[in-house]
Amino acid sequence: MVYVTYIQPHSLVTEHRATIEELLFQAAGYTNDYQNYSKNFFKMRTFSVSKPRGFLLYLLEDKLNTPFTKEYIQFRIPKSSGGTRLIEAPTEELKTLQKDITNILQNYYKILPHNAAYAYTRGRCAYDALVTHQRNKARWFLKIDIKDFFPSITVELLKDKLPTIYPLNWLSESYLDKLIDIATNNHNVLPQGSPLSPLLSNLIMVGFDLALSSKLRRFEYQTYTYTRYADDMLISCPYAFEFQKIVEVIEELFTEFNLPFQISKHKLRYASAAGRNWNLGLMYNKDLKITVGTKRKKELHSLVNSFVVEYPWDIQTTQELIGKLGYLKNVEPDYYDTLIHKYESKYNVDIHSMFKDILNS
Repeated sequence: MVYVTYIQPHSLVTEHRATIEELLFQAAGYTNDYQNYSKNFFKMRTFSVSKPRGFLLYLLEDKLNTPFTKEYIQFRIPKSSGGTRLIEAPTEELKTLQKDITNILQNYYKILPHNAAYAYTRGRCAYDALVTHQRNKARWFLKIDIKDFFPSITVELLKDKLPTIYPLNWLSESYLDKLIDIATNNHNVLPQGSPLSPLLSNLIMVGFDLALSSKLRRFEYQTYTYTRYADDMLISCPYAFEFQKIVEVIEELFTEFNLPFQISKHKLRYASAAGRNWNLGLMYNKDLKITVGTKRKKELHSLVNSFVVEYPWDIQTTQELIGKLGYLKNVEPDYYDTLIHKYESKYNVDIHSMFKDILNS
């Protein structure tokens, strides 16, 4: 069984039944099928076939013949939940090779994850994932974290799952081994820090994501929404539900698809939107609205005030502020306008012009 995923266009009119290649590549070429953010972001459709048509993989095979040295630099970064996360960054030569392969797979062969995946997918972000739940008027949420997600993706798992993804199913065994060797570290697992790891982590989950989405479409006489942001799984429903039954379904699917994952039971959360309902770093409140939260808004007020009073800042600090404001504008555009207007009126300045002056200096 091979899984094929393609971007579902708003309108794809054909007089004949399209081949898999036409669906996969013509649909993926429609630039209007996605936006930067979630107002009309694209939908992906996944289906399984027994014998998809053959496909030439000469570009990928040529790149896989590139000689390389498997070297990584290890360091740790703090996690928002506490503790640290191990990052393994490939050396420059290996990083370039991994980037090239990622670009070939994504931009030339148009290989895509399942529609439930929102991390590491161009045109999507955590906010888009939460909007998906909002559209279903979600009020009850089950939050599940996969324990040691990247370290659990081994060479053996990649060899088992990648041949089920079209058109990687047409890679010979020797080329598949080369791809996996380039992608994994010296401990034979996907390193967190490689430019190739995010794509492959999504691909090995395609079958699972499809099966879970299908099961939850009408489970126990209710309609659920499922999204996955890397190792963070979010399942919601407009009404209260027996979350333990869904946990059992997920564990059964892990077994069915030969996935070595475990749920972090201490991070499992089931709650309603009536409380402090944080998901993917955003607040989903009792009015079913998505907000960055009061604490982050207070921080931004302080930063914008300091920026104007202490002008000019250095380029790096200014870019960091622009990034934080851009995130606010994405999530709460009206509040962004209110904040900027407040300090422009207070100090009689043009903040956007001040940003440009610093970035162009």
